[in-house]
Amino acid sequence: MSTLPFVAGVVLAASILASCGGTEDVPDVTAGQSAAAASTAGVDVRSFGACDDGAPGDHAPTLEFMASATGWIHLRSVQEATRRPQGERFTFEARGTEVDGSVADFRIHSSFWDGIDHGLESGADVWLATADPAEFGFPLMVMYVVVLGPGDVVYFPGDCSEEINGDFLRSVHGSALRGVLERSVGSTGPALSASLGLVEEAEPAVAETISNPDTVSQDVLAELQFAKVHFRLPAIGTDAFTVCSKSSAGWNDCIPLTVRSAAVDAFIDDDGVLEIWLLDGDARLTEPVRLLGRLTMPDELRRFPAIVVDVELVDSTPTDSDPLDRATLLAAVSIDDAESLDLPGLGGG
Repeated sequence: MSTLPFVAGVVLAASILASCGGTEDVPDVTAGQSAAAASTAGVDVRSFGACDDGAPGDHAPTLEFMASATGWIHLRSVQEATRRPQGERFTFEARGTEVDGSVADFRIHSSFWDGIDHGLESGADVWLATADPAEFGFPLMVMYVVVLGPGDVVYFPGDCSEEINGDFLRSVHGSALRGVLERSVGSTGPALSASLGLVEEAEPAVAETISNPDTVSQDVLAELQFAKVHFRLPAIGTDAFTVCSKSSAGWNDCIPLTVRSAAVDAFIDDDGVLEIWLLDGDARLTEPVRLLGRLTMPDELRRFPAIVVDVELVDSTPTDSDPLDRATLLAAVSIDDAESLDLPGLGGG
């Protein structure tokens, strides 16, 4: 397996440390550009990122790895570099001059150099992406290199960089890759992730349990109709499930199936809909078991600031997966416990 210079996180750290072989000085240090760098004419620049042994080893996902860069060196010239591995050591200190004239000291894998030297000699833009110094215990470790040549020419020097980074990015961005990289180099954080096309998966939206005035703004609650929900449940006697109410504004309180009856507070949005749900024993809102029924409050009751909702679940046929299987939901709504109004019975599920 090749010694990969571009595997993120712990794998990269282990690869680098294993190749260091101690901290002794290595005498084979050359100044300026490598004499072995190829001329610009007729050179397959992607060969600078080929795998030495023909196949890449394990590596981090390309976009996540590239987006984790915390800094960049826009290299203009090289002052000192060790361009060839020394025994089992592949990573060495180097010094270069950036396009803005500042001096950059960094550590870099020796396999990057042929492609870097070719890029500099051909007048290309050469960008070195660097990792968080705190992650490796020494400053400015080069993670990967991007070379922007003339026209649409782009390549990724370093052992297996073309197979891992280049091939993947070309498959994602196609002919737009040049523009993607021009927007990406020099960027970090969310801007770099966005330019590379890395879309973070959003956490699933969870409706807030809004019936607790201690955690919800009173301004929010003031826009909702308050309801006292009286539950009457079959004699299930299990703590593996709960019954909860929910409106479009969020979840309300839950009760366990260890009780036969209970009254809980609830809030109903202006659509007048109150749903009754079966949840697991931990009342995990992100993984409800089943919708038991949906109640729509009559129009004439929506103008009242508070109502009473009586909910009864009857004729249950408990199973291991659903203790309220085949239960029928019956409900009635009243104002201050007076003038009851029947709602249609709803079958479970």
